[in-house]
Amino acid sequence: MASTSVRIVAGTAFVVALAIVAAANGEALHALLRQWMFGGLDYGFVILAISMWLLWRARARLRDVRVAPDWRGLWLVIPIGIATSLAYLLDVRIAQYVLFIASVAALIGTLLGVATLRIAAGPLAFFLLAMPIWNYFKPALQAMTVRVIALALELTGTPAFVDETYIYTPHRAILVLASCSGAQFFQAGLTLGALHAYLNFRRPRIRLMVIADFVFMALVGNWIRVYALVFLRIFSGDEHFVFGWAMFGVMLIPAFFLASLLGRYESRLSAPTASGPHAQEPDRIVSALADRPALAKTVAIAAITASLLIIGPVLASSSVAVSPATGMLRPIGVRPPWSGPFEAQPGWKPSFRQFDAEAMGAYRMADREVVGYWVFYANQNQVGKVINELNTVYDPAHWRPRGGYAGTDYRQVALEGDQALNVVETRLENLQSGAERLVWHWYRVDGREVVRPWQAKFAQLVGLMHGRRDAVAVVLSTNGTDLAEARRMLGDFVRTNIPRLRTVPETSASQP
Repeated sequence: MASTSVRIVAGTAFVVALAIVAAANGEALHALLRQWMFGGLDYGFVILAISMWLLWRARARLRDVRVAPDWRGLWLVIPIGIATSLAYLLDVRIAQYVLFIASVAALIGTLLGVATLRIAAGPLAFFLLAMPIWNYFKPALQAMTVRVIALALELTGTPAFVDETYIYTPHRAILVLASCSGAQFFQAGLTLGALHAYLNFRRPRIRLMVIADFVFMALVGNWIRVYALVFLRIFSGDEHFVFGWAMFGVMLIPAFFLASLLGRYESRLSAPTASGPHAQEPDRIVSALADRPALAKTVAIAAITASLLIIGPVLASSSVAVSPATGMLRPIGVRPPWSGPFEAQPGWKPSFRQFDAEAMGAYRMADREVVGYWVFYANQNQVGKVINELNTVYDPAHWRPRGGYAGTDYRQVALEGDQALNVVETRLENLQSGAERLVWHWYRVDGREVVRPWQAKFAQLVGLMHGRRDAVAVVLSTNGTDLAEARRMLGDFVRTNIPRLRTVPETSASQP
């Protein structure tokens, strides 16, 4: 067993290094806490409490494990440090959160040893469930729910036709909203399944099967709930919520039953391994390392590890400059047969946050109208950036994506010659009037036209290499009642005016 002095020195170095890394990531951690407290993500505190309880539960094993710093852990620290630097340079919050947990794991493995990391890995991995990622599952879960409910209606004798998240039957049209996606039940099933698998199973394959069991049963419970709502129509108001969690509770019965069968299967597979020839190999490795001078080695590893893990946050924070307030941009002029810009009528406007300048104008050809909107970021940072989940091409107070969620549809607009422009297409419907609108948008980051978020982040990284952090979003919309005509109108506007559309960030942003 490692000496007491080694344990004290290594433990002290770990606490100090952890405090330094936490301070370097303070802005990201503070943002995560704000989301838990004020963003409707208070489940994060529950996950944190469970993770801490799992560590407390393992305290006896942590007390008895052999502790010694391990230089090999730097092979884990170095890539995590590089990834953290990129996450901060590109302002990717979710990556910053996950990489902080990875940094903690790297600190444990490097300063306290691989054996300690094996014990702490489960609670650390469980904490990843507290990350604000669940909204990303909603579109896929909602589409899955639509397909399952349509199939259930067909099987029970009701013909059904699916259009996005609408289900049309001979009697009525049914809209399956995002609240019916079952994301909250999916999250609860995944969390409970992960906890049950960690506490009661040992084989990774069996653990994954247990988690899949709980997730599947949670989804089935949600499908039964939605089917009861859209077909039986026996619940209303708050009863939706109560019935949903009641079904979740009922579906836990078969989930735990299947888990018990998997437990019996794992018991049959288990065989004594504690006395195997390799059972004590990690201890021999640690014992060899512990024979070296503990104090100098521990301090050296701690200094190198902490330095590598704080480079990203510190450099990114020091490189952020305040963007100049450039005010209003001027809407572009257009080529015939289009005319404008005219003042855009109230009704539709994108919702972007913390931009440096914006412009909006209406353009007409005969009796049709296209509204253009531009938003400019002179110096993207954590506060103001073009790729942000809070930035939308509509005002959520008045519009919603047709079908209830922002299903991303990428289209390609043919230009002159063999050129093409990729755009993101969104179909909207007004919450009050039901009017429909078709929206196309794309981004220009570092002068590059991109549509996918990862492409925008990559272009931002390339721009950083030669000192550019600027970005602009170009958003066009028109009446979307006739979808084919709306697409034709937007396509004609883009083809006619693409040279001027491409000059917005370079020319208009500098105008007084």
